[in-house]
Amino acid sequence: MTDLQAPEWIKQLKVEQDQERKTTERVAERALLREKAIVSDGPAFWKRLLKELQRTIDGLPPIGITGTLTPINVSTEEAYEVGLTRVAETPTQVQTKVFYKAGNRMIRSHSSDRSYSELAFTLGENNELMVVGVDGAMPAEQVAQQIIEPMVRRLLKNGKR
Repeated sequence: MTDLQAPEWIKQLKVEQDQERKTTERVAERALLREKAIVSDGPAFWKRLLKELQRTIDGLPPIGITGTLTPINVSTEEAYEVGLTRVAETPTQVQTKVFYKAGNRMIRSHSSDRSYSELAFTLGENNELMVVGVDGAMPAEQVAQQIIEPMVRRLLKNGKR
């Protein structure tokens, strides 16, 4: 039986199968692109994140907070500690450690309040490497904000007591 002789419902099933195959191929292609981007662009994203963390820290003094971004000696991955201090009669401090290993699918963070997060890499609309956030894909600047803003809010809240 040729395609011309097949009943319409069989032709429709064939169209659905072709669409499903194409979708599967696109998803696999996207996953391969993502993996390549993680390997090739992950280190550059990490460097941008460190730069944005430092830029954010440098902007804190007008609100009464100082900070540091300090490398931590960890043998298996790169690690930095973000340390913030509220300048007051009784200074208070908070810290968050961020970790990255080239080729990994995520950046990890551990805060002094015992919170832990894994910031997974994804591809943005223009195939730019980003991190998955609550509101979608985030560039390094937003990731820095996501890390530092809760720390600042905790310090400011503790200062109102």
